[in-house]
Amino acid sequence: MRIHRIAVYAMMAATVLFSAVAGTFVSALADSYEGKNTIVTGNPATPGNASSDTGTASEPETENRGSTGQNQATPGNAASGGIIYTVSSYDFWYLSQPLLVKMGAEFNPDAELPLWIDVYLEGPDGILEDPLWLYADWDLSGVDFNREGEYRVTGILDTASCEVSVDWDHAPLLSFIIKIDRGGTLSFTPETDGNILKLSYIMNGESYTISDLNYELYESRDGGANWRNITRDNRVWAEEDHLTVSNLEENSLFQVTDLRLGGVLSYHSDIVKADIGIDGLIETVSIIPSGGEMGGKDWGNSNWDDEPFENGPYQILDYRIGNPYVYDPLPLIARASIGCPEDIAWVFFNTISVFYGDRPNGLWKAKKLIPVEWNQEELNAIDWNRKGDTIIHGDFFDEIKKDYGYLLKFETMPELTLTISIYSENRDFVLSPSEDTPEKTEQVTLNFFSITDEDRIPLEFDDLTGLTVWCSTDWGENWYDITTSSNTSLRNDSLSVSCLKDTYLDHMGYSFQIEQTEASDLERYSAYVTVSRNAATGLFEYSADIGGDRGGGKRFEKPPEGLFDKKDGGDIPDSNPTEPPTEVPTVPPTEKPTVPPTNAPAVPPNGTPTYPPAEAPAVPPAEKSSSESISDKPVNAPADTVKQTVPGKTDQTYAVGPETRSASDKADESPSDTGQNETDEIHTASPRSLFSPLRLLVGISAVSGGAFAGLYMIRKR
Repeated sequence: MRIHRIAVYAMMAATVLFSAVAGTFVSALADSYEGKNTIVTGNPATPGNASSDTGTASEPETENRGSTGQNQATPGNAASGGIIYTVSSYDFWYLSQPLLVKMGAEFNPDAELPLWIDVYLEGPDGILEDPLWLYADWDLSGVDFNREGEYRVTGILDTASCEVSVDWDHAPLLSFIIKIDRGGTLSFTPETDGNILKLSYIMNGESYTISDLNYELYESRDGGANWRNITRDNRVWAEEDHLTVSNLEENSLFQVTDLRLGGVLSYHSDIVKADIGIDGLIETVSIIPSGGEMGGKDWGNSNWDDEPFENGPYQILDYRIGNPYVYDPLPLIARASIGCPEDIAWVFFNTISVFYGDRPNGLWKAKKLIPVEWNQEELNAIDWNRKGDTIIHGDFFDEIKKDYGYLLKFETMPELTLTISIYSENRDFVLSPSEDTPEKTEQVTLNFFSITDEDRIPLEFDDLTGLTVWCSTDWGENWYDITTSSNTSLRNDSLSVSCLKDTYLDHMGYSFQIEQTEASDLERYSAYVTVSRNAATGLFEYSADIGGDRGGGKRFEKPPEGLFDKKDGGDIPDSNPTEPPTEVPTVPPTEKPTVPPTNAPAVPPNGTPTYPPAEAPAVPPAEKSSSESISDKPVNAPADTVKQTVPGKTDQTYAVGPETRSASDKADESPSDTGQNETDEIHTASPRSLFSPLRLLVGISAVSGGAFAGLYMIRKR
């Protein structure tokens, strides 16, 4: 009996041992097969056509990038067997702009370099919308951080985590520019006239200009204990080469901060100290080195109040739609189809954005959301069944003028008008991107179509002399006639424009519009198409405006210089184009609006529909139609004596005397909707999965064999 039991145990152990050996062999075979089909080689890679303004890629991006909808593959398709992808482009912060580093400063690669890169792949179905996110190792051996200049650095991607097959050997070079800048601190050359102080800009000992006025000015009246933001003070007047401050008091200190000079590392200016005599006039002015720090070594820990001090009233500069969700506010144009006045969402036009500032092209601009009253008689007289534009006038309520009189000059405000644009859905003239447009080029081709209720009909014009080609780079505010430009190719059924510049494609884009005088049953102006370039994929994106009488905007007979890249010697544009005699709205300021106050009412005109009801949509119908996707001073007065005691880091003292002087008076991305999509993971079919059924079969066989052996021995007993 004992002998039988030992035999049973021995047979079961042998069966289990065989199962283990067989399973190990199968697993090793699967690993060997999988290793032969995994690509892990890395290769340096170059910026393709991508450019980015989104910030340093320090975290995975979940933002849904804009896309034309053409040539897009879904991440799920990336796992299909046998597909080898190619690198289309990269996306990271310093791809389109240099990394500025101050000469001689300590450089921390982990904090300064773009360590994680978005890599866009292209396969047989087009470019994958969701990029890979790979670590980059940068080679800094060629960068001399103690010598001024530009250095191109290259990187190698860590591709070990890549789950799809990619042709890394032919990937473009991954690189960007590091610019070593000696930097500098903005300083000043002072001049005085009584109690008026003029400060001319200097940088590294030379005269300097700030073409894009963008900074904050602080003043202290108690010797540096407290500082307040006087950028909006009406005592301040800023020009490209100097700024002027009047009505100075004893112990006055000034510093320019938050400089954004672009290409020069300088953020805070030196500090200016003005000494006032008993007669209230400026006696001496000292320039105190700050070392580029806010407050310098003496007042860095003082109290700095960054809320701009306002002591208007200021002039009103412009009016825009009051939609707080629009980054670049739209003109006051309300659109409705024929016979449908309810298309106008009055809630977005009865409270408007009123822009004010020192002057149209001055140092600063701000806005308030204010209710407006539209002329009811003009509104009631509109024929909603007739296509075209009608201008109605508006004004602000008396109580509004009283409440905001301290801030705004209502008595000299520009004319306040609203354009009611009634359009027909029949026989619209549209431009549609041609499928023949080459990808990743600087040329665009647009075909002509007519839109009816039932169909989209190709258009052909017999007489090209009746066509005018208009181009805009600011979303239809200013238009230029490019019909005879060497970059323009106009045919009976289409338009091609070449040599488009990156500076426009990557910003607001180019807008094109055709004006025709041949077909009386067709819209005179086509819906204009705006073409821009996607920062991530490098492909063109298109949007179209579908208004009514689309002949708005300021019109110029010739294009400005530099509108296109030169071609065969280029055009001979008029650098000072002739402006039409008609008055038009000014260019809108490009300032992000603030959220409107909750107490700003939306007051519709008497008897006008209040659409939409209580809860207004984030984007009004008017806005949707405007961007619909189809793939939408004082005179200089020198001082008596100017004495600089010690240059560099020593205080510079200027002795000045009063003189007589006089004062002279002297806006990339159309709004786009970005939604968030769920991120689909990229899965690859593993060869190991092919051997799973075999492993299972071996295990079942082992267990079954052991049981059969035991039963056999027991029965034999």
